Amino acid sequence: MYNKRKHIYHSKGKNLVLSRLMHGEFLGNLFALTVNGEEVYYKGSWPSISADYDQIIYIPDVFVSEIPVYRSARLDEYEWLKANLYTADDFLHFANNDPVRAQAILQSMTGQNPILNN
Repeated sequence: MYNKRKHIYHSKGKNLVLSRLMHGEFLGNLFALTVNGEEVYYKGSWPSISADYDQIIYIPDVFVSEIPVYRSARLDEYEWLKANLYTADDFLHFANNDPVRAQAILQSMTGQNPILNN
């Protein structure tokens, strides 16, 4: 059985963002966050080439997910942050490697956590 939680830990794109967050940058400065009512989240576009599938394309509601937006991340938040940054590869795994379904899942996300809603 595929372990969705385990897969989301392997990404160069995530590691780059996490490194920047751990070294003083703010999530709110790295991503154009969307405000939708009380939800604040990030949803990027689907990458045009597979080489970019490890880049962050979705971050669920930062308040529900308890993700720091306008302060640097603490060391004790590292694993939690890593588990809440999603790439195209993550969405492909949620969709059993079906790119059309993966893109549809991404498009349906409006702040919710894809693991909890998949």
